[in-house]
Amino acid sequence: MNHGFNLTELMIVVLIIGILAAIAVPSYVRTQERARVGEAIVALKLIRAGEQIYQGEYGGYYGPDTVAGNFTGAGSANTALRLDLNETDWDYAITAADSSSFIATADRTGGGGYASCVYQVDETSNDPTAQVAGNCP
Repeated sequence: MNHGFNLTELMIVVLIIGILAAIAVPSYVRTQERARVGEAIVALKLIRAGEQIYQGEYGGYYGPDTVAGNFTGAGSANTALRLDLNETDWDYAITAADSSSFIATADRTGGGGYASCVYQVDETSNDPTAQVAGNCP
Protein backbone atom coordinates (compact mmCIF):
# COMPACT_ATOMS: atom_id res chain seq x y z
CA MET A 1 0.00 0.00 0.00
CA ASN A 2 1.29 3.51 -0.92
CA HIS A 3 1.63 5.90 2.09
CA GLY A 4 2.56 9.17 0.26
CA PHE A 5 0.47 12.22 -0.57
CA ASN A 6 -1.34 12.37 -3.86
CA LEU A 7 -1.43 15.46 -6.07
CA THR A 8 -4.94 16.48 -4.98
CA GLU A 9 -3.97 16.56 -1.30
CA LEU A 10 -0.87 18.65 -2.03
CA MET A 11 -2.89 21.09 -4.16
CA ILE A 12 -5.42 21.53 -1.34
CA VAL A 13 -2.61 22.29 1.13
CA VAL A 14 -1.08 24.84 -1.26
CA LEU A 15 -4.50 26.44 -1.77
CA ILE A 16 -5.08 26.72 1.99
CA ILE A 17 -1.63 28.29 2.49
CA GLY A 18 -2.37 30.76 -0.32
CA ILE A 19 -5.68 31.79 1.26
CA LEU A 20 -4.03 32.30 4.66
CA ALA A 21 -1.27 34.39 3.07
CA ALA A 22 -3.83 36.51 1.21
CA ILE A 23 -5.49 37.28 4.54
CA ALA A 24 -2.29 37.87 6.54
CA VAL A 25 -0.19 40.02 4.18
CA PRO A 26 -2.50 43.09 3.98
CA SER A 27 -2.81 43.10 7.76
CA TYR A 28 0.98 42.96 8.08
CA VAL A 29 1.41 45.87 5.65
CA ARG A 30 -1.12 48.01 7.58
CA THR A 31 0.71 47.23 10.83
CA GLN A 32 4.01 48.30 9.28
CA GLU A 33 2.47 51.57 8.07
CA ARG A 34 1.04 52.32 11.51
CA ALA A 35 4.52 51.83 12.97
CA ARG A 36 5.98 54.21 10.37
CA VAL A 37 3.32 56.79 11.23
CA GLY A 38 4.33 56.45 14.87
CA GLU A 39 7.90 57.24 13.83
CA ALA A 40 6.80 60.42 12.04
CA ILE A 41 4.63 61.57 14.94
CA VAL A 42 7.46 61.10 17.43
CA ALA A 43 9.90 62.91 15.11
CA LEU A 44 7.52 65.86 14.71
CA LYS A 45 7.07 66.04 18.48
CA LEU A 46 10.87 66.12 18.80
CA ILE A 47 11.05 68.90 16.21
CA ARG A 48 8.40 70.83 18.14
CA ALA A 49 10.32 70.42 21.41
CA GLY A 50 13.56 71.41 19.68
CA GLU A 51 11.89 74.47 18.20
CA GLN A 52 10.63 75.54 21.62
CA ILE A 53 14.15 75.23 23.06
CA TYR A 54 15.62 77.07 20.06
CA GLN A 55 13.03 79.85 20.43
CA GLY A 56 13.87 80.19 24.11
CA GLU A 57 17.59 80.47 23.38
CA TYR A 58 17.55 82.63 20.22
CA GLY A 59 14.24 84.53 20.39
CA GLY A 60 12.80 83.01 17.20
CA TYR A 61 12.03 79.66 15.65
CA TYR A 62 14.48 77.80 13.43
CA GLY A 63 13.31 77.48 9.86
CA PRO A 64 13.92 78.10 6.18
CA ASP A 65 15.00 81.73 6.65
CA THR A 66 17.67 80.55 9.07
CA VAL A 67 19.42 78.70 6.21
CA ALA A 68 18.96 81.21 3.36
CA GLY A 69 15.46 79.91 2.61
CA ASN A 70 16.74 76.51 1.54
CA PHE A 71 15.77 74.19 4.36
CA THR A 72 15.03 70.76 2.99
CA GLY A 73 15.39 67.65 5.05
CA ALA A 74 16.59 66.83 8.48
CA GLY A 75 20.34 67.43 8.13
CA SER A 76 20.66 71.05 9.25
CA ALA A 77 17.71 70.74 11.65
CA ASN A 78 19.50 67.89 13.40
CA THR A 79 22.40 70.24 14.12
CA ALA A 80 20.45 73.41 14.95
CA LEU A 81 17.76 71.71 17.03
CA ARG A 82 20.10 69.06 18.51
CA LEU A 83 18.11 66.16 17.07
CA ASP A 84 18.97 62.85 15.45
CA LEU A 85 16.29 62.38 12.78
CA ASN A 86 16.72 60.06 9.83
CA GLU A 87 14.74 60.24 6.61
CA THR A 88 14.33 56.59 5.73
CA ASP A 89 10.53 56.60 5.41
CA TRP A 90 9.68 60.29 5.78
CA ASP A 91 10.96 63.62 4.45
CA TYR A 92 10.97 66.16 7.28
CA ALA A 93 10.86 69.88 6.55
CA ILE A 94 10.36 73.11 8.44
CA THR A 95 8.37 74.98 5.85
CA ALA A 96 7.73 78.27 7.64
CA ALA A 97 9.23 79.97 10.68
CA ASP A 98 9.63 83.42 12.18
CA SER A 99 9.94 84.84 15.67
CA SER A 100 6.46 83.71 16.71
CA SER A 101 5.56 80.61 14.70
CA PHE A 102 6.80 77.59 12.74
CA ILE A 103 5.35 74.76 10.67
CA ALA A 104 7.09 71.39 10.37
CA THR A 105 5.91 68.60 8.08
CA ALA A 106 6.62 64.93 7.53
CA ASP A 107 5.95 63.69 3.98
CA ARG A 108 5.81 59.92 3.40
CA THR A 109 8.36 58.66 0.88
CA GLY A 110 7.34 55.63 -1.17
CA GLY A 111 4.71 53.83 0.82
CA GLY A 112 2.43 52.59 -1.95
CA GLY A 113 -1.09 53.72 -1.09
CA TYR A 114 0.22 56.03 1.65
CA ALA A 115 2.71 57.91 -0.55
CA SER A 116 0.78 61.18 -0.24
CA CYS A 117 0.47 60.97 3.55
CA VAL A 118 1.56 64.23 5.22
CA TYR A 119 1.65 65.07 8.92
CA GLN A 120 2.13 68.60 10.26
CA VAL A 121 2.88 70.25 13.59
CA ASP A 122 3.21 73.90 14.60
CA GLU A 123 3.89 75.90 17.75
CA THR A 124 0.27 75.70 18.93
CA SER A 125 -0.45 71.99 18.41
CA ASN A 126 0.45 69.36 20.95
CA ASP A 127 0.10 66.48 18.51
CA PRO A 128 0.87 66.31 14.78
CA THR A 129 -2.16 66.08 12.51
CA ALA A 130 -2.65 64.35 9.16
CA GLN A 131 -3.04 66.85 6.33
CA VAL A 132 -4.55 64.44 3.81
CA ALA A 133 -7.63 63.09 5.57
CA GLY A 134 -8.32 59.44 4.94
CA ASN A 135 -5.00 58.74 3.25
CA CYS A 136 -2.88 58.24 6.36
CA PRO A 137 -3.20 55.15 8.55
